[in-house]
Amino acid sequence: MGKFSTTEPTQRCNWRYRGSDSVKLASISVIRTGLVLESRGRMLYYSTATLVTISRPIFKGYDCMTIVALPSTFSPAKFVARGNIRCLMPLMLIGLVTAGINPNLAAEQAAVSSGILSPPEYRRLAQQDWQIDDQHAGCGGFYVNPLPVKELSSSEALQASADASAIEADKLLFSGNVLIQQGNMSLQAEEASYDAKQQQLVLTDNVVIRTPAAAFGSASALFKINQQSTLMQEANYVLHQRHLRGEAKSISHSSDHRLTVEQGNFTRCQPGNQLWLLSAEHLTLDSEEGQGRAKQAKISIHGLPVFYFPYVQFPIGNARQSGLLFPDISNSSSGFDLAIPYYFNIAPQLDATFSPRYHAKRGYVTQASARWLNRFDRWNIDVAYLDHDPVYAKQQASNGNPQVDANRWLLNIQEQGQWGKHVVSEIDVIRSSDRDYLRDLNNFSLSSSRRSHLHQRAELNFYGDQFSAGVKLQHYQSLLDDQQTNATLLEKIPEWYLAFQSPTGPFSLGARGRWQESHFEQKQYADVHRRFGELNIDLPMQWSGIRLRPSIGVQHLSYKIKFDDLIGFNSGSEKFTSTAPQAAVKLDLLLENNDGRKLLSPGLLYQYRDADENYPHSTVFNGGLDSELMSLTIDQLLASSPRSGYDYLADTEQVSLYLNHRRFDSIGHETLAVTIGQIFYLDNNDDQMSGSQSPMWPGENQNNSSSIVGELTTSLSPAWQSSLSMNWNPHQKQLAEGHWQLAYRGQEKTSNIFNMGYHYRRANQQYSLLAQTIEQADLSFVKALNSRWSVIGRYQYDTVQKRSNEALAGIAYNNCCIRWQVIYRDALIYRYDAQQQRRDRSVFLQIELKGLFGIGSKVDSILSESIHGYRSNDWQSSLYN
Repeated sequence: MGKFSTTEPTQRCNWRYRGSDSVKLASISVIRTGLVLESRGRMLYYSTATLVTISRPIFKGYDCMTIVALPSTFSPAKFVARGNIRCLMPLMLIGLVTAGINPNLAAEQAAVSSGILSPPEYRRLAQQDWQIDDQHAGCGGFYVNPLPVKELSSSEALQASADASAIEADKLLFSGNVLIQQGNMSLQAEEASYDAKQQQLVLTDNVVIRTPAAAFGSASALFKINQQSTLMQEANYVLHQRHLRGEAKSISHSSDHRLTVEQGNFTRCQPGNQLWLLSAEHLTLDSEEGQGRAKQAKISIHGLPVFYFPYVQFPIGNARQSGLLFPDISNSSSGFDLAIPYYFNIAPQLDATFSPRYHAKRGYVTQASARWLNRFDRWNIDVAYLDHDPVYAKQQASNGNPQVDANRWLLNIQEQGQWGKHVVSEIDVIRSSDRDYLRDLNNFSLSSSRRSHLHQRAELNFYGDQFSAGVKLQHYQSLLDDQQTNATLLEKIPEWYLAFQSPTGPFSLGARGRWQESHFEQKQYADVHRRFGELNIDLPMQWSGIRLRPSIGVQHLSYKIKFDDLIGFNSGSEKFTSTAPQAAVKLDLLLENNDGRKLLSPGLLYQYRDADENYPHSTVFNGGLDSELMSLTIDQLLASSPRSGYDYLADTEQVSLYLNHRRFDSIGHETLAVTIGQIFYLDNNDDQMSGSQSPMWPGENQNNSSSIVGELTTSLSPAWQSSLSMNWNPHQKQLAEGHWQLAYRGQEKTSNIFNMGYHYRRANQQYSLLAQTIEQADLSFVKALNSRWSVIGRYQYDTVQKRSNEALAGIAYNNCCIRWQVIYRDALIYRYDAQQQRRDRSVFLQIELKGLFGIGSKVDSILSESIHGYRSNDWQSSLYN
């Protein structure tokens, strides 16, 4: 109402609708403090001046309230004694009309008459606020705060209601169903007293205090209005958004959202479930920082103490903070393994993790990682060091290498940068002390344990609207035996390129070009310098349903090679060049039905290249420099060479024919996609190149056509997907390569996963380093037995080798307060010497007391690698994680 400077009383008549079931009582209240008092239709409004409120029932559901605002020096007792009480008729009429048409008045009364006013039991807040809901799988419900969230200032006027009120000296006394509100805070009790001088409220008997984020129940409470702080005795609390509840001998709640608990506890388990409980002599929960601290704390499982901490710090939100992370624990055929990481939140843009690790057979490993984010790029650095590995030293001694250093280490550096609008950088370096480090000391990731080499790479690239350029440095560390080192792993020191592509559109000439220089080094050669250039001019044309793109161009390739005596050549150098004019015509047709839900798109690509015939038939090109021989797939159907990279320019004249068919449902989702194609060679009589230098794909053996390739993907339903791809050799009438997969992704909250697959590739000496037939069947799943229990499994079987590549089985449990998983894995650790191939059998355990701590964070990464479609943020961790 504001302050009044007049010396005469100011009167106002307010009308309020109180509902037809309200008791009609007339009342007169005088309050100097300005607290709002309401008792089933009687209300006082706060003001810095003295207020006198008179309420009289007029007719059903309506009261006439006269509020008289007096200067603070005016004596309320004398004013009332003189009978200076009246209700101004004009204002009464205005108030009556306003109350009838203003919905806010009815809404306020509805809030007061809501369940908040029903007498609560302060000891059972968690049960009262728990909303049963089967949609919250595993929990069976969630916490609901019945207090409406109101964006109000804490300085807003206090409002109060009670069955009875009285004035005693400078205190205002309330009794019976007391409800006091200020801004977004609500206080309930059986009795309350307000001290105007001290600006504090004392509440006793069945006290319930609510804010938008929490609820507190206590036997008594002291609320300091100016400080916006509350002290409660014999209390319990619920933090709705954090899904926390607890009890305490005393609780202090401050305006900065900090909760201090003395001789108290908390848990994240749903009401009635006390699976785990953290108890402490002193406990602080800071919602702003998302952090909790406890002194003299113990953790109990089903009432049995299992851990004690003199001091512990833990997260209660998603904010980063320093402290212990989940330990990683496993037991395998290599031995027991335990790592306890500690996280350092150094700065908003910088953090680090120090992770001491104990391996039962190999000793102590020091591991550390750091992340740095700045304006231009981000860095990740991981290091590990093992001082003298006794198992490795013994192995090397038995192999006749007793002097080999048994100190082992691993370094991994990653950088990704964005330097302005057009420049990006990337660094990816991983290096180990020896070729067996990842196989011996990384028992989590199978893909890492099965690596044949480690790369060290750095790139800097510029991407403009028409121009692009870049430079690249690349080095490899082979993890194979020295005699197995493959000639394709060459260092690039450096490689750079410049590319151009003009804007293009229908019926307008376009140009694109590329120039690239690469400098290679490898033990087999002293030096290889390669230059590649390409220029193409095309004219795209487009009509309704028809796209035609003819192009002409030229390619140039040159080498300068300096040989090393190690491979039997005399020392010296060799130069050669090759220039090849080329042309291509691409034609596509687009046919669709009237509703646009069925598309048929046939097409062809004609390619011609006339290359020089001066390739040297040396070991330089039998393996290639940075090229790899690829198998023919739908993606490679339009390629002019079976090799990646720029090692060769081969004569070719060929036509690729393909047909694509797609179907869509009524809302535009693709339900079927089929593509089939084949390459026809128009001139295969030029035999100046053979083997790896042939322009034909592996297995074609100078036939007039390639294998037939096809791909089929279907969406049987939103949950079921299927894909099939194949490479059929019509000349040998046999399948060269095939893949099939069936996948299910559950749409329910507890997302089930099912994968079934088959992979086949016939042996081809030109194609595979292993040069052997591959035939594997794969089955994986995550099946929810109910809202809390699930089973996990994977089995991959090699029908050629008659062995399982990986067998994995596990069980998982998940609810509001705990999540645990245990898995067993029996996997093959590949070594390229068949006699050294071995299996790793491991048991991994993950336990998470939600909102507190856990062990075994690597289990999720193992499952993500083994089970296609598995994500740790699916149902397994979705329950108030």
